[in-house]
Amino acid sequence: MTGDCSRQGSVWIIPLVATRLGDSPPGVVPDPAGVPVVASSPQTTPGTIQGFLRVDFDMANAKVNGATQPPRAKEPPIWWAASSKCSSAGCAATMVVVDETNHGEAIQANVFHLLDGRWVGEPTYEQKPCAKFVPGSSGTFTLKRSWSIDEQPAGVLSGMSTMELLGNCVTQRMQMEAPITITRTGDVPGGVVLADPAYFLPT
Repeated sequence: MTGDCSRQGSVWIIPLVATRLGDSPPGVVPDPAGVPVVASSPQTTPGTIQGFLRVDFDMANAKVNGATQPPRAKEPPIWWAASSKCSSAGCAATMVVVDETNHGEAIQANVFHLLDGRWVGEPTYEQKPCAKFVPGSSGTFTLKRSWSIDEQPAGVLSGMSTMELLGNCVTQRMQMEAPITITRTGDVPGGVVLADPAYFLPT
């Protein structure tokens, strides 16, 4: 119940019994045979991410803290092995980053979920030396990386890679976003074991 009568927010449950007395009176319920059939909208099958994928970075359009930067050196591609499954509750994909030269060696695993037509990966965290970004400095910082991939038919996909630097060797929060292109180049390499994405499906 809602309103200002002091019982707002309460819910009443009253048992009832329905007894069939006979057929419906003529004209109350239309004859189903005379009701036109309305065509249902075609169901969209969620996209899948499968196989061996090359991830290319568009550094020319990368941004740091939301601002466009001068042209940067081309970033080498990375390689993913991926498998995905869908249920009535949603879709999940498991991926591993593999070594750039030895494609049978898995380096880092991740899980993606399909949210509003976009594959979104769980954030990953890596420890990196401060000298990588601040020459001559010591210590380490945490590199937080996250991914999003637009759902498209099999073939070339697009998305965004987001890296955030966390730690004492950066004077302020630094976030870099770079567009990515993902191309399926074949099947998952032999020797690479992927977790069953069924274990990560939403319930």
